Amino acid sequence: MSDFLKRLTGVFHWICFLISVFIAFFAVSMDCCYCFRSSTCYVEGYTKPIAEYLLTLQLILIPNVIGWLVKYIFTGNGKFLPF
Repeated sequence: MSDFLKRLTGVFHWICFLISVFIAFFAVSMDCCYCFRSSTCYVEGYTKPIAEYLLTLQLILIPNVIGWLVKYIFTGNGKFLPF
């Protein structure tokens, strides 16, 4: 049963990691979508507030943290990345 649980939590961690990669890809490639919210984006010298960068970073990390936490609780494996 322990071997099955290790493999199952490993798969769950990989799925959560891939979700994080997917979110990061869209956060970087769809950065211009923020321009549609605000017309100030077209003003020269406009920079996004630091809070938006921190929120994006948190949204990217949340799935991997959840996957790592589940794997750590059930197996004791402390590696943050699944590979």
